[in-house]
Amino acid sequence: DNGSLSKADTLTSGNSIKGQLSSSSDRDVYSIITTSTGTIDINFDSPTDSWSDYFNIILWDGQNTVASQATGKDTSFSAAVEAGTYYIYVDSSYYHTDQEYSLTATSAAGDISGYETENNGTLSTADVLSNNQELKGQIATSTDIDFYKINVGQAGVISLSFDAPTDSSYIDYFGIGLYNSLGTLIGHQQTGKDASFSTGVDTAGTYYIG
Repeated sequence: DNGSLSKADTLTSGNSIKGQLSSSSDRDVYSIITTSTGTIDINFDSPTDSWSDYFNIILWDGQNTVASQATGKDTSFSAAVEAGTYYIYVDSSYYHTDQEYSLTATSAAGDISGYETENNGTLSTADVLSNNQELKGQIATSTDIDFYKINVGQAGVISLSFDAPTDSSYIDYFGIGLYNSLGTLIGHQQTGKDASFSTGVDTAGTYYIG
């Protein structure tokens, strides 16, 4: 029974482990220890090959969801992490199968300046974004918000480019907002595909993207 943090199976970086969800309420919990700042790369080999979601895979730092995916087929994703113990939950999504899956988590030391860090869900915890810098992030849940801040030295135009993992003209999976230093929304776009927009700002200062 590895259904809780205290009974989590220990993962060795780069080694696969096989598991099975015996029922729709079953949860498998795994732990992995990182010794330095870097990334955790998760590869999930699903027994199903479906557009329907059979599995939820959640990376948890003990307080917050760092990254997650719902899937019915093979998938992989990465997240920036600090040194510490992290947990991976595997449980059923909208559908359930008791077929065997395979999970591999790989810890790699390195620079995480190009990734968002959790928890960046408020203006006060926003990740710093430099001019022309690309940052990669993930919306872990439907209520997750990622905030970034950029310092502007003078009045002008802030241009945002968003590279979406989806390519939908009919469903808006993402909302991208630009806020002034008071948290007032001054520009916004909803999209399900790659998008870009620009907003004029009349003063120097700190602006937020969320």
